[in-house]
Amino acid sequence: MASQWYYAQGGQQLGPVTSEQLKQLAQTGQLNPTDLIWKDGLAEWTPARKVAGLFSTAAAASHAANSAAPAAVATAPTPAYAAPLPAPPAYSPATSTQPPGAYPAAASTGYAAGSASTDYPQAAYGQGYALPAPALAYEAPTSEALVITPRSIDMLRQTRPWVLFLGIVGFVSAALIVVAGLFALVMAAGASIYSGPPIVVILLLDLVLYGGMAILTGIAAWLLTRYSSSILALMRLRRPIDLEKALEAQKAYWKFAGICAIVSLILALLMMVVAIVIVVVNLR
Repeated sequence: MASQWYYAQGGQQLGPVTSEQLKQLAQTGQLNPTDLIWKDGLAEWTPARKVAGLFSTAAAASHAANSAAPAAVATAPTPAYAAPLPAPPAYSPATSTQPPGAYPAAASTGYAAGSASTDYPQAAYGQGYALPAPALAYEAPTSEALVITPRSIDMLRQTRPWVLFLGIVGFVSAALIVVAGLFALVMAAGASIYSGPPIVVILLLDLVLYGGMAILTGIAAWLLTRYSSSILALMRLRRPIDLEKALEAQKAYWKFAGICAIVSLILALLMMVVAIVIVVVNLR
C-alpha cells in the first residue's frame, strides 16, 4: 500500500496524497521545502526539505535563502490544526524544528475533544478536526485530549441499522397495542350488557392500560428513530455537532428507558402488595 502523506500550508492541513503526488507537488512548486509534511511512521511534522529525494539540494537551499526573514522581525504563530492518526507529539520549541505553533493530536476521520478552540475548521472536515469542549465538573485539570477514532465512528455506523429496526418495531408494536385495546374494549362492552361493571369503568381501564402502553412504546420508538437519524447525519457531514446530537439522542433514549423500568418496578411491587393484602383479607 502506497504511503499517505499530509502537508500543511497556510495554517491548513491538506492531503492525503501519495508519494508520487507529493513529489509532483514539490517539482511544480506547489510544495515548498519549508512546508511541514507527515505520514504514518514519522514522530512529528517534518519540513519537506528533510525528506530525501523530494527536493534537489540546490533548490532547497535557494528557497531557504529567499524566504529567510530578518532576525529582528517576529513571525506570527502558525494556526493550530489537526494531524492524522497516529498523531505526532505536540510542538515544543526546545526539542522541535517546527515553526511556532502546535499540531494537536486528532483522528484522520474523527475528532479530538478538549481543544481550546471555539471554531470548527471547515478545511479539516474529513481529515480530522478539533472538537471544542468546555471543562466538565468531573474533568481533571490535567486530562489528556480525548481522541475519537475512525473505528468509534464506524461502530456508530454499524449500530444504526439495529437502532432503526428497533424503532420501526416499536411503532408497529404501538399500533398493534392500539388495535388490541379497541378489540378488548368492544368485547368488554358486549359482555357488560349482560353482567359486569358499567361501560364507563371498562372504558377508563382500557384507556389507561392499552393507551398508556401504546404511548410509552411510541415514545421509545420515536427516540430510537431520532438516534438513527443523528447517526446518519454524522455519517454524511462528519461534523462535531452531529456527533454531539447522536450522543444526546442516545442519552435521551436510555434515560427514558430507565424511567420506564423504575416505574414498572414500582407498579409491580404495588401489585404484589395489593395481592398479598387481598389474600390475607380473604383468609380471615
